[in-house]
Amino acid sequence: MPTASFRRLLGLLGAMFLLGVWNPAAVRARPEAAGDTRTVEVPTFFAGIITCAKCDLKRSIKCATVLQMRVGGVIYPFDDVNHKKHHKFICVQAVKGVVTGKLVEKDGRTIIVVERVKFD
Repeated sequence: MPTASFRRLLGLLGAMFLLGVWNPAAVRARPEAAGDTRTVEVPTFFAGIITCAKCDLKRSIKCATVLQMRVGGVIYPFDDVNHKKHHKFICVQAVKGVVTGKLVEKDGRTIIVVERVKFD
């Protein structure tokens, strides 16, 4: 029979896991634990409206391909290469889509480094 302190410890670890404070998979996958200085970046799926920051949203002086998230309305600009690649299609009309990529801090703002775009 487990002691009261052991049950308390299990309860605490369970609560930390549910709240996302402790994730055993993330602890094992951390490169710092193995002495490696590289970062592990996992691509993430972002669903929302892909549009132009200037023509559609009126939030910029020049055209920029952005993803406006469906939940919360957060706006993430695409990286320069993918902005040029996808902008002709979305400049005249906003399109719903899913972007696979990574969020990166660049020049004090968060941008999406796009790996793949799927338009709905």
